Amino acid sequence: MATHWGAGEEIDLVTADKIESVSMAWSPMISMNGIGSLLALGNKAGHITIWHVGSPEAVRCVKSWKTSSDNWIVRLSWSPWTVEGDYHASILAYASSDGIVQACKIRFNSKTPLESIEASENFMDFPNQTLHPCTVLRWKPISVEVRERRQNRLCPTLQHRTLFLLTSLAFHLEYPRAQHSCV
Repeated sequence: MATHWGAGEEIDLVTADKIESVSMAWSPMISMNGIGSLLALGNKAGHITIWHVGSPEAVRCVKSWKTSSDNWIVRLSWSPWTVEGDYHASILAYASSDGIVQACKIRFNSKTPLESIEASENFMDFPNQTLHPCTVLRWKPISVEVRERRQNRLCPTLQHRTLFLLTSLAFHLEYPRAQHSCV
């Protein structure tokens, strides 16, 4: 981790916050070309890094970015992978210590997996309404009927996924049971 962030012999506080991960989440299995799963790590400086672990000797960062938050990334959660044309895609939801929940789409081209992973700008942004950090962030399947009833009331950019606040401290992210595709 220290090598990824360019840390030298002495580490300043800014670099220390980047090195110190406070959350992690394994993606669902990608059964393509032996990829397996990806590991997302959130740190104290508001960065997310995505790692591929091929073996204990073959660990590498495949994507890294600074979120819009300067706070700790305290929760991460992957949606199931879907196929969108030549791309495999998953939604990575994350919560920061100030209670804000956001999400971005992670995708890669099936022809060049792990070589050009893209992370979209935040396309879901839920401001903190309780001033408490999110304690649970998880995806769960829903029926197509439920999705269709909610579709007109929620974010139109999420045609096949919805998000709702279950309690003041827990977010449950949903995906349609009948239409998701595990890859």
